[in-house]
Amino acid sequence: MAVTIPANDRRAATLIFLSIAVACVRPLAWWASGHISPYYPHWALAAIFMFVVALYVGIGLGIRTGKRWAKIVFLLYSLLNFALNIPHLLQFNAPPMELVLTTLSMSLHLWAFGIVARDLLRQPSATS
Repeated sequence: MAVTIPANDRRAATLIFLSIAVACVRPLAWWASGHISPYYPHWALAAIFMFVVALYVGIGLGIRTGKRWAKIVFLLYSLLNFALNIPHLLQFNAPPMELVLTTLSMSLHLWAFGIVARDLLRQPSATS
């Protein structure tokens, strides 16, 4: 059974919330600059965006309370997120502000990923 440390749970949840905040700035700045998607209506993009934000907030709250299922869901979802966003980061034709915000958000996310993974893999020490 893994040993969870409440301070690590709070730290990881805070990093997740910061990552959400930074990630929220990117599409808002993109929409404010007048970019529109020719493929999806605005309401669909907003609905997807709100779903992802709600998902991360729920996972962050679950991690803050020390729920094991939330940590596992976070790790699995993070692997998918990293796999989808790494190619985007390697495209240097994106605006510099978008690259900075994406890199900052992913860095915070990766830091939280490391804390949660380390916490899940921690084994209890035998005290005798």
